[in-house]
This record gives sequence, C-alpha cells and structure tokens, in this order.
Amino acid sequence: MVLEAAMVSRLEELDRRETVALEEIAELSYQIAELTRRLGLARLSGGHDCPKVTALFSRHPDDETGRVGVQTLINRRIRTVWMDLRDTDYHTAVHCHDAGIPVRVQGSLTSPPGGHATMEVDDFGPDPSLT
Repeated sequence: MVLEAAMVSRLEELDRRETVALEEIAELSYQIAELTRRLGLARLSGGHDCPKVTALFSRHPDDETGRVGVQTLINRRIRTVWMDLRDTDYHTAVHCHDAGIPVRVQGSLTSPPGGHATMEVDDFGPDPSLT
C-alpha cells in the first residue's frame, strides 16, 4: 500500500513536470519566433524553411534564373544562403524586398563550415505569417 502511494505520488510529480516543461517549450518557441521577427529573420526547420530578409540580387537580363542571397540563422549564426530562383520567383523576391514583405523558401540546404551556404529551392513565395 505504501509502495503504491509512493508510485502514484511519483507519477503525479512526473506529470506536473511534463506540463511545466511543455509550457516552457511553448513560451520559448514564442520568444524565438518574436526575436526572429524583430531581427528580420526566419528559422530553418526540418523541411529547411529559409528566411525573411532578401539580401542580395544578381541576374543578367537574358538569364532564366536569378541568384538571390537571403539572411537566416544557421547554428545560432546569421548567414547568407545563396539560391538560384526561376524568373517569376526572382521577380517575386525583388517585389517582396522592395515592399518589405517577408518571404519563405523551402528546399535542401547545404551549409559547410566556413563555406557558402546554398539551397536547392523547392518552393518560394511571400510569407504573411512572419509579418
């Protein structure tokens, strides 16, 4: 009987700790989102979402793609991620940059230590969730 009471008490304590931990995680997630919004950045996630601030543009008039550099957090550092965008996505990036509209990019990120971070883009567009 005493052992059962101790086990129940321990389980209740573990449940309480789990609840507190989940609340702390939710609060930290909110704080991270707010900080990245204020910095003008977006977080990379499992699908490798990329950023809010378009930094640099490079495109010749006859090219089918344009090169764009965007800033984001990678391993707690602000890095520029370079990507080639189709003509329509490139023009969207320029428009979003000029209008101050956040963008989201999904794709495969390559970020070698000390090297240039690049992304093979699968999806690109404005991201109203970061405004």
